[in-house]
Amino acid sequence: MLNRPGSKLNVDPTVHLEEEAGGIEDLELLRQADESDRAEESRRAGEEGASKKPTLSRARTHNDQLAVAPCGVILARQTMFNSESPSAVKLFLLDTFPTSMPQVILYDSACKLLAHIYKSTAEERNRFIKSIVAVDVFHFKSHKEDDCFCRQWTDPNLYPQLKKDGSWIFNSSAAEIANIWYGGFASICRNMTAVQFNFFLDEMINSNGIMAELGDGRIPACIVHQSLFPPFKHCPKCSQEHPMRSSSLFGYLYDVDGCRTIEHFSLYFQPCLTKYHVSYSTHQEQRTFYTSSQGRNPTLFQVHMYFFMTHRLAHHFKMSQMLQRSSVFSMVNLYNSTFMGDHAPPLYTPQQSFWPQMSVEVCKDGMDIDTLVFHCASRGKVLMVPSSGLDRVRYNEAKKQCSSWIAAEGTAHKNHACGLCTSITHSEANNNHSVLQQPSWKHWLKNPATQHLMALVEEH
Repeated sequence: MLNRPGSKLNVDPTVHLEEEAGGIEDLELLRQADESDRAEESRRAGEEGASKKPTLSRARTHNDQLAVAPCGVILARQTMFNSESPSAVKLFLLDTFPTSMPQVILYDSACKLLAHIYKSTAEERNRFIKSIVAVDVFHFKSHKEDDCFCRQWTDPNLYPQLKKDGSWIFNSSAAEIANIWYGGFASICRNMTAVQFNFFLDEMINSNGIMAELGDGRIPACIVHQSLFPPFKHCPKCSQEHPMRSSSLFGYLYDVDGCRTIEHFSLYFQPCLTKYHVSYSTHQEQRTFYTSSQGRNPTLFQVHMYFFMTHRLAHHFKMSQMLQRSSVFSMVNLYNSTFMGDHAPPLYTPQQSFWPQMSVEVCKDGMDIDTLVFHCASRGKVLMVPSSGLDRVRYNEAKKQCSSWIAAEGTAHKNHACGLCTSITHSEANNNHSVLQQPSWKHWLKNPATQHLMALVEEH
């Protein structure tokens, strides 16, 4: 939503002064801008045609344009030195949203803005093609009823997606409310320099934009960062394509760059009593993880009911244990201290029973699931664990099976060979080459003496 707050905000008293003579330059342009502004205000008040005596003020700018979210947070601002023209508003929108426009743009003169957009280049028109450009509810009452273009294209009542149960979904007067607060700085900023003006207002906007209600759960976080779905739309066990009952839960996704809010969906198929989650299905007290051929998500997996983890974070934790001998407790403390301070994701409801902070159980089970899924996938097996019982013992049988595979087949480095552990010799007698490999054994709890280590270093 856009609004121009109280005009007459100064940027720099010398911005319109000639460098040598010190007189006001572009005086005629400033006079025309003031007259255009007064004519626009008179038109909105139904006083079009009423002439007023032109006056000059010591203001060096025309107004500040604001982009305000429905919650009242100011998204962007831009100082305008001339009149508030549709072309200037269009350029402000293009600069504020360089990649994609908001789906809804509410503006007090949206009819003029939309008419100007239609006359713009094809590239600029395409930027607004997916956006609803409408007059906000408060100002639409003052628009003329005989304005056919306004009534046909920018009437907010034409868009049913803006209402729910007969009430407006968004607060279209948020810009007017922000204008009351923002316009109060007019007298403070009147004689500021350009640098101080921008610095002061940017800091005021930044401080006012902090939503403290998100931190204490007074405003539920209804918009999640990512939605997760099962890989099936119909039950793969049955030939019948009956619709499945859908349900969803909110949760958190842990990644190497922080914790994100998610909403994950599950499908329940009544005929075969099977429930399909994002990473696995449950049937007859058995939890079966999806394979790659079934559409398993290659980047993330579900750990507990409300918590997900990416495979790269699980790999990062395992490498920390291998290289730094970090305990699970230390890794969890480091993760929470890094990402759960001022940047912690919000709560969904004040009464929720789970928290975004990572627990030791989630970290440990996440690493176990990542390892088990990898070993099963590399051998063409399917990971199956009990769907009931405690999480700390749920994967014990799968771990035993994985250990038996390694005992029978050897580790992945069983056939390793490199220049440090392999020697190639040549026999001149029979002109043959032979390969000599020398593995070594050592009890993992015993460390060699310092003198023995120094002797090994001197030998090599």
